[in-house]
Amino acid sequence: MRQTVKDFAATHRIQKIGFDRWNATQLAVDLELEEGMAVHPVGMGYKDMSPACKEFERLILGGLVRHGGDPVLTWCMDNIVVTADPAGNIKPDKSKATERIDAAVATIVAISAMINDRDENGPSVYEERGLV
Repeated sequence: MRQTVKDFAATHRIQKIGFDRWNATQLAVDLELEEGMAVHPVGMGYKDMSPACKEFERLILGGLVRHGGDPVLTWCMDNIVVTADPAGNIKPDKSKATERIDAAVATIVAISAMINDRDENGPSVYEERGLV
């Protein structure tokens, strides 16, 4: 996986890599310390997922999300079920999904990294032109 990320980074301008902090900690440490890449841990609970889910919804409703008709992301988005806690926080619920939702969750994790970057460095280019 590390080599795959390095190969991708050789041809793309990666700003930050979001990752599920539960199972990817060693990879994230390797990417950050040995490859010099910025990483952002994301929990899969309401606290971490809700802001990114709400931002994703805002981007979709604003017509700012373009994914070129990617069939896997389209399929995963069709399968996703979102649940809310009593405080109104939302997150994808894998247990209620009809099929796989990995690409949708990966998109939400990336948005979490984008939000974190915006908090650290000001507005992102994606806020003006949308996700491509």
